[in-house]
Amino acid sequence: LSSPVFDAATLEIWTPLLKGALLAIHQDVRTLVSNPQYFARFLAENQVSVLWLTKTLFDGLFLLDQTLFARLRYLIIGGEALDKTVVNRMLASPHKPAIFLNGYGPTESTTFTCTYVLEHQVTGSTVPIGKPITNRKVYVLDSSQQPVPVGVPGELHIAGAGLARGYLNDPELTAERFIRSPFASETEKQTGADRMYKTGDLVRWLPDGNIAFIGRNDEQVKIRGYRIELPEIEHAIVQIPGVAQASVLVRERQTSSGLSKFLTGYYVLDPGHTPKNDAGILDGWEDLYDIEYGKHPEAANTETDFSGWNSYITAEPIPLQEMQAWRKDILEIIHSLEPKNVLEIGVGSGLLMYPLLDTVQQYTGLDISKTVINRHIRYLEGKNTNLQLFHLKADQVDQVPAEQPFDTVIVNSVSQYFPGIAYFEDMLLKAFDKLGENGVIFLGDIRNYDLQKQLITEKLQYAGKTYQQQDIDRIALRDNEFLLSPTYFTRLPERYADMEVSLLLRNGSYDNELSRYRYDVLITRRTTNKTTINKSQAPPQGTYNLPFLNQLTNEDILSAVRKVLPDYMVPTALVQMDSFPLTTNGKLDRRALPDPETGDGDKYVAPQNETQTGICNIWQEVLGISNVGIDDDFFQVGGNSILAIQTISRIKKEFSVLLSPKDLFQNTTVRQIAALLLTSAVQEQAISEEESPNSQHHAAIDSDHIVADVLKSQAWRYLDYKAGIRVPKNAVLYISYHQLDKKALNSAMDSLVMRHDNLRARFFDCEDGKVRQQIKVSNIMPTDIQVQDLSDLADVDAGIRDNIMEMSKSVFDFRNEPAFKYRLLQLNENKHLLVFVIDHIIYDAHSLKLIKEELSILYDAYAAQQPNPLIPLKLQFKDYVKDHNSHYTGEKLQYHQAYYDNIFSHPPAKPTLKREQNESGSAPETAGAAYTFFIEKELLDEIVLLTTQLKLSFFNYMLATYSVLLSEISDQNDFLIDSPMSTRLGEDYAKIVGWLTGALVTRIKTREDSDFKALLFKCREAVVDAMDHIYYQSLHLHLPKQWNELATQLNVINDIHTADGYIEDFSDFHSGLDYIYFDIAFAVRVYQNGISVEIIYKPEVLDKNDLPLIAQKFTAILKENINSVAI
Repeated sequence: LSSPVFDAATLEIWTPLLKGALLAIHQDVRTLVSNPQYFARFLAENQVSVLWLTKTLFDGLFLLDQTLFARLRYLIIGGEALDKTVVNRMLASPHKPAIFLNGYGPTESTTFTCTYVLEHQVTGSTVPIGKPITNRKVYVLDSSQQPVPVGVPGELHIAGAGLARGYLNDPELTAERFIRSPFASETEKQTGADRMYKTGDLVRWLPDGNIAFIGRNDEQVKIRGYRIELPEIEHAIVQIPGVAQASVLVRERQTSSGLSKFLTGYYVLDPGHTPKNDAGILDGWEDLYDIEYGKHPEAANTETDFSGWNSYITAEPIPLQEMQAWRKDILEIIHSLEPKNVLEIGVGSGLLMYPLLDTVQQYTGLDISKTVINRHIRYLEGKNTNLQLFHLKADQVDQVPAEQPFDTVIVNSVSQYFPGIAYFEDMLLKAFDKLGENGVIFLGDIRNYDLQKQLITEKLQYAGKTYQQQDIDRIALRDNEFLLSPTYFTRLPERYADMEVSLLLRNGSYDNELSRYRYDVLITRRTTNKTTINKSQAPPQGTYNLPFLNQLTNEDILSAVRKVLPDYMVPTALVQMDSFPLTTNGKLDRRALPDPETGDGDKYVAPQNETQTGICNIWQEVLGISNVGIDDDFFQVGGNSILAIQTISRIKKEFSVLLSPKDLFQNTTVRQIAALLLTSAVQEQAISEEESPNSQHHAAIDSDHIVADVLKSQAWRYLDYKAGIRVPKNAVLYISYHQLDKKALNSAMDSLVMRHDNLRARFFDCEDGKVRQQIKVSNIMPTDIQVQDLSDLADVDAGIRDNIMEMSKSVFDFRNEPAFKYRLLQLNENKHLLVFVIDHIIYDAHSLKLIKEELSILYDAYAAQQPNPLIPLKLQFKDYVKDHNSHYTGEKLQYHQAYYDNIFSHPPAKPTLKREQNESGSAPETAGAAYTFFIEKELLDEIVLLTTQLKLSFFNYMLATYSVLLSEISDQNDFLIDSPMSTRLGEDYAKIVGWLTGALVTRIKTREDSDFKALLFKCREAVVDAMDHIYYQSLHLHLPKQWNELATQLNVINDIHTADGYIEDFSDFHSGLDYIYFDIAFAVRVYQNGISVEIIYKPEVLDKNDLPLIAQKFTAILKENINSVAI
């Protein structure tokens, strides 16, 4: 079955030929595996005894027909990690093969490396891959290439016979993945067999010597900072009863703040699963038909009532002439059976019943609609008829009294309204038992499942709509009616020995969807014995559908997943598939999985007025999705706290209202926000921004430069410099180049500088006392980057460190030079390192990422002799300054001042920090100092889980913990805490290099009698209130001289949403700083494997020996409250 380009073909082709066995080859494998019946016949005709399948292909075939592999001696599954649920279902099946194997092995080790015989139910979290085959060696190693103990995860390495030589024309990747084995014997070294392959697969040894597969080390993805194992989510989805297969991918969408990643789940339902929803569906149909028949309680044309027979294709009533021909053809079939004692299940309007009444001896009818039964009884009142009518559902046919068996049972044009296959078979067997010998069931007007998508295609073509295959697939999956394939009926005699089946395809005198897409069936009873049921054979899957009304909904699945996984692992979007696409190798083709529908498709409610439409449009633009409905929850369709700020900013601008992010946290749907906008509490007239007396300085253009305003924070930094406080506040970026194209790098640097005004800016003070920028029109940096050659040094690494240290201490002359510089270090003939240093006056954390990304994009383009690929910026930093400074005028200023007046009223006393150690009495060596300590990943994961369950942010948890710590190391319980916060609201501001950071200022009061959970929510409320004031930096209006003494700082530089990199060494260390503002401050950085916390302090306030104890207290508070907070 494998493509010749797939390494499994070597096993399939050469193993049987070398062993003298027959090799069965099919010319059209795709057609073969898409039809289980055809495939079963091929296996039987060719007496196939050994079969190899990929995991995805096996899952799909087994789902369709569980009897398919019963005659095999060996069934080998591999290519992907096996699904425990499907494997256990196979092992529990009476149709399992003689030997069932899991075959593991990457292509680089030629087909198989390990095998595992599947005999017993898998109880572990994953299906074991077994032990190495003959002449293979495997090692489970840690990152230092050391063997790991039993049960400890590590990367699988493969050595021995069958190992590939490497990758064709890719020596770098070959060297990276095929490495020398430290475990090779002397003989292996001498013969060149001393290499091993790094698989990238994470595994662990089991106590019995088998290996358990955990996942790929590249399957761990990061979304909003959370580390996520995709297979773990897939496993949770397939554990849901009714789900047969699942796959999870990370998708991206463009939001107003850049690309946003989100989880998308794909699933295939098990049509054989019987949901416990039949009664609800049948009640719904009963109500519907009672209403429909109630519209014409005494129809004049009762015996020929074709009302309600509308075309699926045109949505118009089917022409009366065609309906009459349809009934005529069906009656001819029934008359040919020579019926005497008739039972009709679903008499409906009586289209068949009335013409048959005069030709039969006894007629019994039942229907789900009491209204139509009563209508027939009234119509026939006083007439001499041989008719009995009962108000019963189809599966209640066994309750129909009968003195003698029926010779004919009619089930016409009603089975499509059944809830599913279990209900249909229940009705069928009960009706079958009502037959006498040679009695016949006529099943009429059955919708053909094999032609369902052809019918949908005809409908779309009739409507003139453009469509793709995935549109047809989606419509098919959402069909509310029950469909059956003719194959289902042809295979009935295999399961019920006393049934004889005849298919009647339609060749009538009319041509419409009833003749093209429906058919009839005759089932004859050949014995009078009780129906013999072969319970070992379930209905052949793939021959019927599961009506949409009876399917699991996306919300059903998400609700089940939320019970076992934290919120950050719950997919944002779900896509139902009828089957998974496969590659030519039979593996899951992830690239062929369709993009998800966005918005909450199952519950979409369109906007109903102009306000709702406007808000929906804003959500769609900010979140990067479409089809937002008014009842969609902002945080369930991709929103987060940062996007909430942007969304509120857009709504305020669009509707001229006064809102805060807190309003969106409390009103999470479009409908709720739209209602809130109508209340007087949020009405705000548009604020007119009158030009200030110095407005001419904004973007005033001279011959070679532009004069622009600056931020308060920039002005303070410049004034410090002017006053002689010239301390470095620099960030250092490193970019490595292999085979440097220096010309391309020169051009890239020039384009970067010309792209961002801040990189061409100098600062100066004016006569009016204001600080402003002078932005040069042209690039004033050297056009040719100077190279410093370190290649001749005995210790190149030391040379790099010296250069970085020197540059990091650079003090810039803000009046006469740009606030950044760079240096190119040559490490050897082929490798260079660019060191880029920039002062805080023109950067924030996002700017560093932006500089690195754009410089790399520009360099790659120019090295490939391509033009500048970056789209020109719509806004520059000076535009942001103007917008930012507008918060210092008019009503906006009053709004911010009112907030700060409130939190600064009766300000707390200056915290006196408790010194844990005796004072050393020595003078501080520096103006500031720092102590860095680390928190292990296990505690980080617990924090992530807890905050997710409580729907709180990581910052919120750090703020509460920091407040408790301050109360323990000081004599206070009332604190002002300053936290830097990004103010990049909108897509265009996200592309600017500059200091786009505001101050989130909270006042937190701790109490000994308050539990930590209460404090967490108090902190959240404080944060939400403060978020609307992060622009406002004029704290000196309230505390002109005391701010840095009364306040402390918590700076969560990056959190679980933006975690990156790894902590290499968890050893605590001290360091010196040139200058600090606060007595004590905490800087928190989250990495993939833990948290780094830097305590920045004044040595005259704390002794350095205090710091390890403070670190221990902080960690202890984190741990204690993880355990104490009740969820």
